[in-house]
Amino acid sequence: MKLTIFSDIKKGASSFSKARSYANGAERLHLESCAGRKKDNDLFDITVDLGAYYSLDYYMVNFKDKNMPAVIDKALDFIGGMNTSASTPHPMDESTAKGMLKYLNELGVPASAADVTARGIQDGWDTGFTKKVAGWADKIQSGDRVVIKNPEYFSAYMQEELRALV
Repeated sequence: MKLTIFSDIKKGASSFSKARSYANGAERLHLESCAGRKKDNDLFDITVDLGAYYSLDYYMVNFKDKNMPAVIDKALDFIGGMNTSASTPHPMDESTAKGMLKYLNELGVPASAADVTARGIQDGWDTGFTKKVAGWADKIQSGDRVVIKNPEYFSAYMQEELRALV
């Protein structure tokens, strides 16, 4: 399980986030801009007032589902790297996602629509995007035919990364 605690320090229009990641007892710190990050789906949120110009927000997000196989988790990480804010995936992203879901099925570890939906809600994916990817997962898992227009977009690198986790 990986647990990340974010703290935002805001002054005027600028906003930066300091995140502490805890994984297997190790702590990593990094600083990143969080201007575009939504906090709608956060599990825990506390705001502290530091005066007229500063505020400090703490919130935690549990990124990993420990019941999900690592290979499915990695595949959903790849999908999460796509433009998930669009309701309709770009054709390249569509081909990559379909290829990935089909490959997981071939490896004997199919991603379910529930896995995709849970990750989409957790990571704040667009509802339309999540429904489309979950629909493909459901079709592939049930053995229905799914057309992949550009199979070359699902790279050998991604295949190797997924195969190593089975």
